[in-house]
Amino acid sequence: MLRIQRQRLQVQLDAQQSLELQKHVAGVPWLINGVRGEYFRRLGIDAEEIERWLGREQALLEAPLVAGDVALRDQETVLYFRIPRGEGFLEAGIITRGELADYQDFFNHMRQGVRAVSGIETDWVAGGPDREATATLAGESSQVSPSKKEVEAARELENEQAQRLVGQILQQGSVFFNKMSQAIPANERPAVERQMSRFEDLGVISKDFAVLCRKTGQQILRVSSRAAIEDPSQKTFKCFICGNSVSEESLDEIITVTDFGRKLVERDYWLVVRVLGALESIGIANSDVRVHTGEGDLTNFFVTINDQFYLLVLSNRKFTLEDSYLINAHVAAYSLGHVIVTSTERVSKLMRNHLQASNPNCEFDFMDSLAHLEERFMDVMRQKEKAVLRNVLANFSALTPVHVQDLLLQKISPEPTFFEAPEAAVTPVVRPVAVEAGPREAPPVSNVTIDEDSNFSMMGEVLEAEESLPEESQVGPAT
Repeated sequence: MLRIQRQRLQVQLDAQQSLELQKHVAGVPWLINGVRGEYFRRLGIDAEEIERWLGREQALLEAPLVAGDVALRDQETVLYFRIPRGEGFLEAGIITRGELADYQDFFNHMRQGVRAVSGIETDWVAGGPDREATATLAGESSQVSPSKKEVEAARELENEQAQRLVGQILQQGSVFFNKMSQAIPANERPAVERQMSRFEDLGVISKDFAVLCRKTGQQILRVSSRAAIEDPSQKTFKCFICGNSVSEESLDEIITVTDFGRKLVERDYWLVVRVLGALESIGIANSDVRVHTGEGDLTNFFVTINDQFYLLVLSNRKFTLEDSYLINAHVAAYSLGHVIVTSTERVSKLMRNHLQASNPNCEFDFMDSLAHLEERFMDVMRQKEKAVLRNVLANFSALTPVHVQDLLLQKISPEPTFFEAPEAAVTPVVRPVAVEAGPREAPPVSNVTIDEDSNFSMMGEVLEAEESLPEESQVGPAT
């Protein structure tokens, strides 16, 4: 997944200050202003004329952005800044598949530039959910960091038959394995034996061995291993009921749920662990998740990622109308825009429509089972990620005729969203055109293929491949 960090400086810059700022931060390899500078260089326009031209352009510009630019770094990282018209702030951000910490000097660079042109000393304000609501939530929820062993055991408990087996053992305290097996269809017993062996390896259950009187079935001896029964010292032991030696009596396994297994099963803690493990596997750390188990039987996960706030609702039973009221309350209290409902039973169409109609400004996703949970979380988060990227990069095309946000999105999140081929190609109809006598002009060039190593203009003009843009100092790790 991508990592996105956005921060704002509360400062109002006019058109002239915006132009000055772009000079102060010229050390970043900006795309839009970098190509614009190449035009000036090739046309031989001096610095004084450039100042007058940019001033006139800025005065006439009515775009949603007063100024802004984007820079591509390391083939997987985008740096940007933008100054929305009339909003009173400058926003800068990092979009990367690497580590955000590697690019923090970019924020320092931008802040120094703002201070130089405005004389204002101000600190960055992080984006994301409302701070007051987040602070309230922190006092009503907790962070849970399950162990790898717990995550592995939770995956096993995802199987309904495995849940029933452990629940049955826990309810009875302990069971004799042979007696339990007799109640299981013969074709299912090998799978049950494998499951019990797996649970023993994980520490969910423990096994003891019992010697049973063949005459009455009563337990006469219990040891922790089969080897203890075969110990020579036990051969002299006689059944106090029938008088037979231990070796002549029946042997059975006693299955007991361990404290570890009990912790997983009680209050469906295994389900919490299962979801946290799935989120962590797609790059969402446990530290980014707050677990809330207050009202009702639902478990709520509040996830903060890429400056977005998500509610993930978890249910191990049929979803009810009362559950929907609790979700509505959370959406209203925390101004949520994204809710993911995950249930082990299907959420009815009526309930889905009710939730969506009650929260028109909130997006809902529904998952009706735990099957392929990691992949399904990843699909949902990628869709959300693209929505965030489109929002972040929305207005940059106002500064250049090229749809730079579409190009960047395809570069850093290369699913075929913007460049999908049409379902059916349309063959153009060619009509004869009369040609007058005399010299003919060369036809316009179309369908130009640009080599990846060639330099190109953001205005659409192809630059010569042998010419290169001036080298500029770089912010963040070098390519």
